[in-house]
Amino acid sequence: MTSDNVTLSDIRQYDRKVAPQSDPWLERLLSSSAAAVSTGPAAVGSGHGLFVARGSERPLADLLGLQQVHEQHDLWPDELTAVYLTAADYIRPFGEAAGHAYDPDAWLSSLLCQYTREEFVAALAQLNHITQHPPMIRQLLERTLTQLSPVLADRVRAALAGDVDPARGKDRVFLARPAVLRALRLAAHLSPVDEQALAQAAVRTGHPSRTMGGPLLCSVLLSHVVAEGLGAHSRSRPGEPLLGGLPESLAVELVCTGAFVRQGNAGNLLGRTLLLYRDYGARVTKPLRHRPLDLAEEALGMPLLTALAIAFYYYGATMQHPPVDTARALEPPAQVLQVAPGAVEAFLDRFASTADELAAAAEANRSDWANLHLQERPLLRLDDRAVVLDEAFLLERLTTGLFFLVLGHEGRVGGETARQQWRDAYAQMHELLVEDYLRGFAPRPIGGGTFVFDEDDLQRAYDPKNRGGGRADIGIDYGNSVLLADAVSGQLSIATRQHGDKAAFAKDIEQLVVKKARQLAGTVEKVTRDPQPAGGPLTVPATAVHAIVVPGGQFPVNPVTTRFIDQQLRADPTAAAMLNDPRVRGLQVLDLRDLEHAEAVRARDNCTLPELLRDWQADPRYAQVSLSDWLIATTTDADLLRPRLLTGPLNEVFAVIEELLIPPDERLPQHRLGGPGND
Repeated sequence: MTSDNVTLSDIRQYDRKVAPQSDPWLERLLSSSAAAVSTGPAAVGSGHGLFVARGSERPLADLLGLQQVHEQHDLWPDELTAVYLTAADYIRPFGEAAGHAYDPDAWLSSLLCQYTREEFVAALAQLNHITQHPPMIRQLLERTLTQLSPVLADRVRAALAGDVDPARGKDRVFLARPAVLRALRLAAHLSPVDEQALAQAAVRTGHPSRTMGGPLLCSVLLSHVVAEGLGAHSRSRPGEPLLGGLPESLAVELVCTGAFVRQGNAGNLLGRTLLLYRDYGARVTKPLRHRPLDLAEEALGMPLLTALAIAFYYYGATMQHPPVDTARALEPPAQVLQVAPGAVEAFLDRFASTADELAAAAEANRSDWANLHLQERPLLRLDDRAVVLDEAFLLERLTTGLFFLVLGHEGRVGGETARQQWRDAYAQMHELLVEDYLRGFAPRPIGGGTFVFDEDDLQRAYDPKNRGGGRADIGIDYGNSVLLADAVSGQLSIATRQHGDKAAFAKDIEQLVVKKARQLAGTVEKVTRDPQPAGGPLTVPATAVHAIVVPGGQFPVNPVTTRFIDQQLRADPTAAAMLNDPRVRGLQVLDLRDLEHAEAVRARDNCTLPELLRDWQADPRYAQVSLSDWLIATTTDADLLRPRLLTGPLNEVFAVIEELLIPPDERLPQHRLGGPGND
């Protein structure tokens, strides 16, 4: 190791090896006495947030670039947003009061010398787990406050309560997943620090090593220092171009954050994956080497249900871990070893990395959001045991991310031709699933028949010679309005999500939304013609049209993406003409998570999708966030309901989980874990 100290710039650059050095003054921050635990302001938000914004220098209103005439909730609902705590919020005023200048680079150096790479990774993995569960954040906060000196603990309480800058401040979140993952990648990159190196550091500084209150507390402080360095590129510059109404560098950071935190319901993801690959894969007519389920199992090296069960084992074991301990290495599931020999080893080969592999990936991926390696390999392998680095990434990798696993496998087996065939087949699977989801929203006519029409119906009625002009994938006639939808299998690119590339983001919106809007515009023209053709799907012209686009991945709908999409649509003559038509009620982007929440609420509350869209867009607090976020925030138990289409597949998944994970004498007879649904 060299003698260089780590700095905030190293969080992004990784240009130097780290030989951290301790600072004696930092010991004043910690106390072995048990200070009183605050029961004051809550330290967390609602738990289903849209994103968490950086809070080291400016409160949320400043970060968003809002004019003073706006209230914060006009654009960003308080229950869906938060500002996360950084070291500058409480350590800086503490140090300045004692006449000691706050130096974040010295803090990084001092903290990083306290523990080995392995100890940091284990502690940060647990912190990352805690960030995804608000009750655990509260427990960790209470423990942390007892470990800090009373004066510093009071500073933390004041910062969490928004008292850092009372005139403009906002309550802080104690711990945020983006900062913890960034700290994890930093710690993983460190050269291993052994006991001899720690002893040498103690001799150099005159203070014993490992005096920072244990690896979990040390990792909390490290995450808060790292949080201060996140998003440095997003600090807007005078005269910077705007994107979605904000300085473009800040806007792209918020796009990355929105894509990072948007997750689906775990049960829905498991059930949807089986449904999509097995049932809808069997309906694919596109050329393909094998059926989609066979391709997935070939890429996995095991049956899909077995892989989902093993993933659920690690996912569930993480949920049961005590919140104030460092992450523990999990033994392989014993029942799986007996029932499916070799499956666990194959699973770890595909979804786990060693400490050295994690370090190499961290060195190669230096930007704030470059978590691709963790998304692909969310487990850390320690011989036959594994530490879960991120349970959300683990679940995602085996569900929505399974597309990319198959895509990579097809490329290795059959080259670009096979990759493109898989893309085309998956697009058809996605379109079929979207159409069936939407059919569930259609009214049932008395005496039979249907109010649903598809692109073939549109061609026969309006374009028998197939001259083009745009046809929606599916439409629903509600009598007083018409819903038109188009599915697109793509999602935000890696360049957008991982690197904040503004040009890539603009290209993504063109492909995902604007291009589809042109197709929908052609259908709007057809269904509003007067008179309607005989034998067509409508008997009278549509007087109100709701247009939606359904991308394949989870799409971050927030004020930045909503505004930018509107700007791009209005810059396109065809799309702009559609939006300017008074009969068109706008164009909305809904992903599968939105449709699943909406279908469950519709079935329970006996409402229509156009009614939900209308009420959502009429709510000034939530019109520019996602439909599912609006439903969760305003509808009782919207996040607990299950759409009818998923209850059967999910029960099948859990039946295999019972078989593979639960010994026979511990199983409940006729027990189904699919959760509440709507029949």
